[in-house]
Amino acid sequence: MSFDGQVAIVTGGAGGFGEAIAEELYNRGAFVYIFDYNLDGATKVAQRLNPGKVFPVQMDLSKVEEIEKAVNMVIGKSNRIDILVNNAGTSAGKPAVDVTEDDWDKIMNLNVKGTFFLTKFVGKQMIDNGGGKIVNVASVNALVAENNTVVYSTSKGAVASITKLLAREWARYGVRVNAIAPCYGRTPLTEVLFQDEKIYNGIIKGIPARRLVTPEEVAEAVTFLLSDKMKIVTGVVMPLDGARST
Repeated sequence: MSFDGQVAIVTGGAGGFGEAIAEELYNRGAFVYIFDYNLDGATKVAQRLNPGKVFPVQMDLSKVEEIEKAVNMVIGKSNRIDILVNNAGTSAGKPAVDVTEDDWDKIMNLNVKGTFFLTKFVGKQMIDNGGGKIVNVASVNALVAENNTVVYSTSKGAVASITKLLAREWARYGVRVNAIAPCYGRTPLTEVLFQDEKIYNGIIKGIPARRLVTPEEVAEAVTFLLSDKMKIVTGVVMPLDGARST
């Protein structure tokens, strides 16, 4: 499966799942733009892989004007965008009665607003250019309930809905929109949880496969859904959860 010469955007590519996805796309021949607020992290990834084919772009996905500017920059530099992977996200684990307006706004602005508007701007040029491929990183929390995740789970449920709605709306234009729904894996966002053995054991106990998903598995699933051999597949939310949502 090759993406030779294709132009890809990966959000949140400075570490975790996003870094693995960016690396896999680069290894398969794509030019990769890493959109991340953490410019130092994104730059380190680009330098480790190939600064001539992997480009760090600092931007705030909660601000629509920055999203549009970054997309226009990529189009101006590379003339097109073939692939978009919406991976960036954030969370705040707390009981619903303790959720603040700031918690809600922070998570929704990045996970939902950022995902939608980046997809909107990229999708428009994909429609104009005759097609494209988009994969959103949702979560198993979009499919099953878990305590103390009400805002995060709501946001990822919205990502799953955006996936299905845009897949239906854009199928006639050759733009495919799919999503993955991974369970817990070791990322900068979750590492703090795993420092508590009781929490870690509770997470593992809730996954029938009794293990975490790996960044490599996430990257493989994303490239599978992006493959041109899967042109009929759109609107899918693929669980990567060791039967957690079964």
